[in-house]
Amino acid sequence: MTTDLKAFWANVDAALDRCAQADTVEDVITILNEHFEPSSGEAFFAGSGGDNQLLDKLHWYRPVRTWKIVRYDAPYYWCLADPNGDLLTYIEGDIYRGNTMTT
Repeated sequence: MTTDLKAFWANVDAALDRCAQADTVEDVITILNEHFEPSSGEAFFAGSGGDNQLLDKLHWYRPVRTWKIVRYDAPYYWCLADPNGDLLTYIEGDIYRGNTMTT
């Protein structure tokens, strides 16, 4: 069991490390699909219960914040714009292209 958990969190960390370098929505989707099976959206981030989060790597922890927050309702419900203006919505781990947040 411990080995499985260690492998799971190592995979989460590897995905986050790669996403920290992502410049586009497509980069994020490609990276996450290489680490986790998609669920409802185009991609899925399985590490939402961990200490480090996707929003941290894409926005807060970057020395230059090239990804912009479009809307933030909760740690599990937000939308970002990449440097090209393309949008990514995060809903409880599911990743969608565009702003799919309800009004």
